[in-house]
Amino acid sequence: MAQKIHAARFDALPNSSARSGRHRARPRKRPAELQVIGAGCGRTGTTSLSMALERLGFGPCHSMAAVAKMVRERPWARALEEPERADWRGLLSGFGCSVDFPASVAYQWLLASFPDAKVILTVRDPHDWARSVATTIWSEYSTERSAL
Repeated sequence: MAQKIHAARFDALPNSSARSGRHRARPRKRPAELQVIGAGCGRTGTTSLSMALERLGFGPCHSMAAVAKMVRERPWARALEEPERADWRGLLSGFGCSVDFPASVAYQWLLASFPDAKVILTVRDPHDWARSVATTIWSEYSTERSAL
């Protein structure tokens, strides 16, 4: 069953192109700090959410792709091992929004560090999600997909 999404007040969003009818991405400039935290797991629409947030002017968007590109796996691993001591602001410096792993599993600490940020939770039917993850993200690790 499709969910209805009510989009009220696009004109209230910063740099919104929706109010003018233009659909081009805004030029990227480094945000002052994280404004939107995506709390959903991968395979729940996080790529689409990332693209939408960047189009609305909340980019650049932090994701696992950014972690890999910036070679930031170790700092993130340390942060997730000891979240109370992590430098969350440092890890997300220069990003206006975050989606997907690893930031999505740290949303509560990110919200504590960025109290003015908004949180968006993307969800998907659990069975569909498990099948999708098994055939994409975990495919090389999965030895038995038939159980899903």
